[in-house]
Amino acid sequence: MSAYDFTDTLAVQILTYKKEHNETAAQFAKGCGVSATTIRRIENGDANVKLSTADKLLCYTNITLIDLLPPWLQKSYCRGKRATEK
Repeated sequence: MSAYDFTDTLAVQILTYKKEHNETAAQFAKGCGVSATTIRRIENGDANVKLSTADKLLCYTNITLIDLLPPWLQKSYCRGKRATEK
């Protein structure tokens, strides 16, 4: 299995969103309801992201936690979900 780093993946999403929406770190942070320092720390890989912070970022960018998972983990999650639904 491949290594997966949630914070790195989240940082890429933040950078992509900011670029697509022409937002600064401060604008993005205000929209999310977190500090600009937190956003910069995530972007630089210097943060352990709390679930509550991740939730704010994901809500603001309109993506889900599952969207951030690598394909091999998404398949594993989906298999487990289907198995419990039977």
